[in-house]
Amino acid sequence: MQRKRRGVTLLELVIVLTMVGIVAGITVSGYTRSRARVQNGTAQRYLEAYAVGARAAAMQRGRSTTLNVVSDEIWVTADSAGTELPLRPPIHLRNTFGVTASGPRTTVSFDPRGFATGLPAAGTWFVIAPTVSAANVRDTVCVSRTGQIRTRGCA
Repeated sequence: MQRKRRGVTLLELVIVLTMVGIVAGITVSGYTRSRARVQNGTAQRYLEAYAVGARAAAMQRGRSTTLNVVSDEIWVTADSAGTELPLRPPIHLRNTFGVTASGPRTTVSFDPRGFATGLPAAGTWFVIAPTVSAANVRDTVCVSRTGQIRTRGCA
């Protein structure tokens, strides 16, 4: 007479748990990369908007403005009789998006005509990268001497 067994064996349980672990690892890895791409892209758009805003403010106000990009913070100031006045509030990139911005310069000044002054012939760029080194995602924002701001075709 044979007895019917109920339940699962330890081997079957280990196999199922191993398969669930592998699927979870693949899913979490993809989610982490996807989240880093989204945060990087959002920070890139903010930096681009601040650069465009700084140039537009210089032309509208007839005064020079400055885009400031210092590691994990971006902001825009305007020159008012030798005093720098904030035009756009600072955004903390590290706290808000988990990224940092770096480049060969920390400031870009726009004159009243909208030209970026004091830049080399090739212009300048800012690289936005996640603070987590596991995600290999990088985006750039370029500013030319004529005041053009681009996110594609940059150095």
